[in-house]
Amino acid sequence: MLTRLPRFAANLLTTAALTVLVAVTLSIAAAGRAAADPPYCPATDPDCTIQDHDPGHPGGGGGGGNTGGGGGGGPCMADGQYGPVEVPCNDPLLGSYEGGNCWLAPFIGPTTGPPAGAPVPGAWYQRSCISPYGGMQTMVWVADGAVAQVSPEQLARRAMASIRLLGADIQMAPDPAGTGLVGLPVWMWTNVNANTWGPISASASDAGLSVSITARAASIEWSMGDGSTVTCDNPGTPYEARFGKSQSPTCGHVYTAPSRNRPGGVYAVQTTTTWRVAWAGGGASGVITTQRQSQTTVRIGELQVVNQ
Repeated sequence: MLTRLPRFAANLLTTAALTVLVAVTLSIAAAGRAAADPPYCPATDPDCTIQDHDPGHPGGGGGGGNTGGGGGGGPCMADGQYGPVEVPCNDPLLGSYEGGNCWLAPFIGPTTGPPAGAPVPGAWYQRSCISPYGGMQTMVWVADGAVAQVSPEQLARRAMASIRLLGADIQMAPDPAGTGLVGLPVWMWTNVNANTWGPISASASDAGLSVSITARAASIEWSMGDGSTVTCDNPGTPYEARFGKSQSPTCGHVYTAPSRNRPGGVYAVQTTTTWRVAWAGGGASGVITTQRQSQTTVRIGELQVVNQ
C-alpha cells in the first residue's frame, strides 16, 4: 500500500489537496485490510469509489491537453500548480503513469475475484490521481496486459527490501569500554560481513521481468564527536597489539582534547555507511544509493606526568 507520497507530488498539489490525498490513502489502506474481501469503500467515506477500468487506456502513448501517458517515447507530463510539470513515468510508490495526472499500481492486500462483468484475467489496481485541485485514490479492476508492468527500478527496490543492509559494526582501539589518551592514534574499523560491508545479492521478478541486485558499501563517514569527520572508503584495519602506537594505515583519528567536558565524559561517535546497490534487468541498469547509521562512545583522557 501507499504509505507516503513522492517528493514531486508537492509540485502538483496545494497543501489542502495534499491533506485530502493523505486522508484518502489512509481510508483505502483500512479497506485493504479486510480479510478475504476485495477492495471496498467504507460507507462513511464519500471520497472513495471502486470502478472497472477501460483496459485500453493505461500506459498509452499520451493523454489530452498537458498530459502524456507512460508508454510513449517522450517525457510524461502532468498539470502542476503553475503549468505543465514533468513527472515520473514509473514511480516506486505510485506505479505507472497513465496520463491525466493519474498513476496505476498493483493493489497489495487480500482480494477476491473481479466484479461482475469485468474482463478476466485481470487484477485489482490502485489508481492515484494528483492535481492542483485535489488528490484521489480509487480501486480499479484492470485486465491483464492493459497496464504497463512494474519498472526494472521498482523491482530493484523490491529486491532491496528483501536484504538487510546495516550500518558499521563499530570497532575501535582504544576499545569503547576503555579509555584512550589525547595525542595517541585511534583506530576505527567495522567487523566485515555481508550485511555490514557486502557484497550481498538478491533478485525479484514480476510478470516475466527479473532484476538482480548486488549491494556493496562504498564508504563509512565517522563523526568523531569532537567536531572532526573522517571518511574512509574501506572497512578499516583491525588493530592488533603488535601495532603498538602506530597510526592506522586505512582509517584513524587523533583526539587533541580529553572528553571529560562532554556529556557523560565521552565523545559520541556516529558512523554513516553509504551503500551502492547496482541493479540490472529488463534491458536496463542503474545504481541506488542508500545510507545506514551506527553509534558508540569513546572516552579520552590525558596522560598524567608526575615530576619528582
